[in-house]
Amino acid sequence: MGTLFQTHDAQKKKIIALAGRLVLENGGDTYRSEETILHLCRAFGAPQSDVVALPTGLFLTIGTGEQSESMTIRIKRRSIDLTNLDRINAASRSLCEGTLSLDEGERVLDEISRGRKPRRLRMALAAGISSAAFTIFFGGALFDALPSALCGFFCQLLCGLIPQNHFASFFRSGLGGVITSGLAAIFVLLFGGNFNPIVIGALMPLVPGLSLTNAVRDLIRGDLVSGGAILTESMLMATSLAVGVSLGLSFFLALGGVV
Repeated sequence: MGTLFQTHDAQKKKIIALAGRLVLENGGDTYRSEETILHLCRAFGAPQSDVVALPTGLFLTIGTGEQSESMTIRIKRRSIDLTNLDRINAASRSLCEGTLSLDEGERVLDEISRGRKPRRLRMALAAGISSAAFTIFFGGALFDALPSALCGFFCQLLCGLIPQNHFASFFRSGLGGVITSGLAAIFVLLFGGNFNPIVIGALMPLVPGLSLTNAVRDLIRGDLVSGGAILTESMLMATSLAVGVSLGLSFFLALGGVV
């Protein structure tokens, strides 16, 4: 196997690998990561390339016909950041079209890789507003929307302190269920209200809906390994969330509440 990348081409290899990895780390589908890599490979003069993307890794072979180079990239963390996905897609398209230089493209991707400072307060406010809206959507009264918003706000604020990695995500979901149902129980016992729509509305921002959608999409496309892995992870998150809610509900019933 010859050496495909020399000097300037090493920058292209870095951009290709970095773009594919960032798509997966920010909640993108596996097929989107593969397409991003293949488009960049063709644009950079390596049309005979191939890639297999999994939720936990990338297996990439970049080839020009005479030479090829393979690499394995481990995906150690995953989250959902649609803003970053949009920036990655925009940078990749511009690189493929030649409207963005290699240096500028590398700078943008490096900036995304370093990550933005988490805007916990803004995310908590968004969670509170969406929780209130979901509570009304599921049949709750306007009076129930306020405690649901407070539950969603404090749940997101506290859970945001937990690092985002594979191991901590399970406990993060469980903690979210405990906080949500526990705060809802205290509010209902003190001020009244309908426990069910309050809890359901506050839980909706925690439900792994996007992950489940990605899993079904991968399964339909025939990516059985990726789809099965993401589906299993989503079910574990949902189970942890249910266990946390059951603990909070037990606390509510023990204090004399009625569901």
